[in-house]
Amino acid sequence: MPYPFSDSPFEEYFLELRKFRKLERDSYRTLYYTGLSIEARTTWAKRLRNASDNIKNLKVMYEIPARTFDIYLGKIDYALSSFVAEFPQPELPPPCSHKSTEIRLRTYSNSSTHVVTQCLICGSSIKDHRKCSIDNYEQLPKFEENIRREQDVKYKKWWRLRDQVIEKAIGDDGRYPQFNHEEFSIIYEKKHPKPISSTDCKHLNNHLTIRKYSENNTAIVQQCRSCGKHIKNISKKNIRDLEYLPEFDESIEKSTENDVSLWYEKYSTEVRKSKEIFHSEIVKKISTGEINRVDKSTFGTYYTSKEWKKTRNRILIRDDMTCQACGNLAETVHHLIYDRIGRENDLDLISLCNHCHAEVHTYQDMNGIGYRLTPKEIEALIFKTKENYT
Repeated sequence: MPYPFSDSPFEEYFLELRKFRKLERDSYRTLYYTGLSIEARTTWAKRLRNASDNIKNLKVMYEIPARTFDIYLGKIDYALSSFVAEFPQPELPPPCSHKSTEIRLRTYSNSSTHVVTQCLICGSSIKDHRKCSIDNYEQLPKFEENIRREQDVKYKKWWRLRDQVIEKAIGDDGRYPQFNHEEFSIIYEKKHPKPISSTDCKHLNNHLTIRKYSENNTAIVQQCRSCGKHIKNISKKNIRDLEYLPEFDESIEKSTENDVSLWYEKYSTEVRKSKEIFHSEIVKKISTGEINRVDKSTFGTYYTSKEWKKTRNRILIRDDMTCQACGNLAETVHHLIYDRIGRENDLDLISLCNHCHAEVHTYQDMNGIGYRLTPKEIEALIFKTKENYT
């Protein structure tokens, strides 16, 4: 019995999938590569989200069972399946509604302070406040860094453990050399010291100033002379001779921010150049065999496994050793979809000759990532042009 073209769920599935993937791709390109107003961005973001949701729903709607025999898992997927069997994935925590909040004073590692509204349930900082808008803000309760919802902690911990399982399974021999950002940064900063920003500065060189917000609204402010940071407000009651205090200098922080911005622009340019050189050298070493990587994924090792050999032979026999496109001798088995690789449903697979197989993949690649020909389109030789039709 050859491939059951009339009973395949992929006819409708692939056609619907193409439609929503095109919407997703177009929405993404418009959203991230064109200048849009805030209203337009909101509209396109919604379209992108809807397209992605529709793709997820399609996969659920057209899901077909994987086979339960001759199952193959690469080392990485085997490690993951063992991990999930022992530690099932926790449910995604619901968004916090922020019903219980309090205005608090948050102190950062550089000793700067911010007045923020903190959620007392999930611990997140919801809103910043200007210090001058809060009376005696120094007396506010301290921001609690350790407030976490139990389900958030468990969820993040599970994903951290999962990442560790993957890294261990990949091993050193399963990775190509990676560009060392830390080493590059150390060397670059020795040659080109980074200007002190307001977030890095310790604010040791500071003085009192008068900061004018409006004609009738002024505040006594402790300002850093080095970076220009507004460190904190000081009560006017504790200050004598207010009229002799210097004005808050807005230009210092702006100048500091500009220096830091220019430094990061040059840094980013040099990082990009160094990465391009690094990757070019790695590609050369891979091509000459100087660098080898052991692929431990299911996709990377499946085609040399005894499970694939059995599956391939079974599909070729089902299809009478005949290419389901052109009718010539079948020489290979093509994956219509990779969702169940290593445990494919027989409907996922179809026999083709080498020539048709190559043309199917060329046609799909020309139509974009994720584009899949339906079984009937393959049967109708839609991938063949008049020039190469045989």
